[in-house]
Amino acid sequence: MSQIIGYLTSSAGYICVDSNIVYADEKSTLNNKLYSGDRLLIASAGLAFGIDIIEGFLEKSKKFGIETVEDMENYFLSIANNQYRQFIFNYGKKLKETLIRLYFIFIAFDKQGKLSMGLVGAEGDEPLKRFEIKNIVCAPRRLSIEMALTHISNYEEGYLVNFFKKSMEKISLVDKGVKPPFQLGIIQDNGSIKKFVL
Repeated sequence: MSQIIGYLTSSAGYICVDSNIVYADEKSTLNNKLYSGDRLLIASAGLAFGIDIIEGFLEKSKKFGIETVEDMENYFLSIANNQYRQFIFNYGKKLKETLIRLYFIFIAFDKQGKLSMGLVGAEGDEPLKRFEIKNIVCAPRRLSIEMALTHISNYEEGYLVNFFKKSMEKISLVDKGVKPPFQLGIIQDNGSIKKFVL
């Protein structure tokens, strides 16, 4: 499975993701899984179908004015969930059970204008659901990364970029499903977005 790390500070949000994509027939390729819209970052892990859902979301977000993290959660729990359920109905029996999982992590502004992070996902044939999170997300869970993030007090961008790069490199050494290049997106509290290839 892919790896996503999300981190939220008081002034910025970070999403780091690898580039490995595994399709239903278990073939894999390297591709972009980190997307940005107007004042938002979003990434997917799990089924390659998640990328299709994100691309559809970005089109619809412009049309329907989906702007806040709450709007995004509502979209993924309704429209994206229907798409995922239809995909599972059509292809679920053809997929290995270990491949049937999908997560979306996103950072945007909440209704109060503060940066906020959300996580929606599902495993198996369950519907997409919202996960309660704070300021750190690893999907799948990597306790060593999560613990290290809880102890970071240096929020300087260069330090954090280096931390994400080294963390993803370590994960890729022990998990053959996590492959470089790694992508990092940073959204600042003024809405500006930067993306890097690590």
